[in-house]
Amino acid sequence: MDIFYARQPIFDCRLRVFAYELLFRSGSTATTFDGSDAFTATAKVINAIFFSEDGQRLLRGKPAFINFPQEMLLSGAPEILPSSSTVVEVLETVEPTAEIVEACKRLHSRNYRLALDDFAPNRLNPLTRIADFVKIDYRATSPRDQQSIARRLGGTAAMLAEKVESLAEFERARSMGYQYFQGYFFARPVITQAREIPSFKLNYLKILQDLRSSDFDAGRVARLITREPSLSYKLLRFVNSALIGSRNRIRSITQALIYLGEEQARRWLSVIVILDLASDKPGELLIQALFRARFCELLAPLGGLAGRAEELFLLGLFSLLDVMLGRPISEVLSSLALPEDIARTLCGQAPEKAAVSAILQIVLAYESGDWSGFARLAKILRVNESEVPELYRSSMEWTSTVFQV
Repeated sequence: MDIFYARQPIFDCRLRVFAYELLFRSGSTATTFDGSDAFTATAKVINAIFFSEDGQRLLRGKPAFINFPQEMLLSGAPEILPSSSTVVEVLETVEPTAEIVEACKRLHSRNYRLALDDFAPNRLNPLTRIADFVKIDYRATSPRDQQSIARRLGGTAAMLAEKVESLAEFERARSMGYQYFQGYFFARPVITQAREIPSFKLNYLKILQDLRSSDFDAGRVARLITREPSLSYKLLRFVNSALIGSRNRIRSITQALIYLGEEQARRWLSVIVILDLASDKPGELLIQALFRARFCELLAPLGGLAGRAEELFLLGLFSLLDVMLGRPISEVLSSLALPEDIARTLCGQAPEKAAVSAILQIVLAYESGDWSGFARLAKILRVNESEVPELYRSSMEWTSTVFQV
């Protein structure tokens, strides 16, 4: 049985990652984690995530929220997982029968934290007495209910607002007393037309523009980089790291560019510029941009675009530029010499069936656990679904390595 898994961050009030929810799909034909063959599935999750070095990099030392259907709760399957790093998430479809309540009390007594998923305001649930977290779907509840639930349960459990899709919703939920937040609000642009882009960010965009120029001039790029001490430091640290594998110490920007060569210089400088460009944003935003870049690159051969892997790397890397700069993506891209289909995809103007667009969309579907969307897009690309989980794992591992440099 193949296990497809993705992770979604859960943030605290200061936009720091508190935990990750792990989203599962049971196999190549299922669209959810259905709990069938529960012990086998759970054992695969444990081996893949909790008891492996790769899995620990996936969680980055944070707790994991894991959905458990009724059969798995009654079977005692959660107790196979370490209580210190596991939050048992009770699905909204689970009926709080006497047996379920007893199973959850047993878990609670053994130091497992419990979360009630998609809590319904008009439904009595005895599990609220022992729940550590109560999750409220911000798309499915009214502001009045969101406020009411927070007042009623906030004194005994931590309130978690999920499917928060805008910064305004995040601020409203926080003002109501919600302590944790889930959704992609941090990866959506807040457009600030009245405010100028800071000069150092304009210089970064100039560097990106020069990197994409067909007449790449290492000397000109070196002069631009040396004006920004942070970029100079990061480039030298990168090029002297195990990630690059240089045998001799490289001590100058020009030497670094010559050593890397044109294509690798374009690639790594783009990464380094993005790291500085978003230095005032939540760290998870940088992780997401780098993850998308690597995932798009690795998917390129499966989608028949092996010769364009470098361009697809930039597609993923630039997919959050509007968020980093607070500007419409079309405005940001106007100064960058990107291939037309890459630019159209980033602006949301390319048809879904176009290969480049489908690559980015399949990455977005996978990272959010939209398994039905992932399956549909895999068919468009004629991608073997069973090959993708390994690419996902590899992309996360690569991203972790970059952040350790």
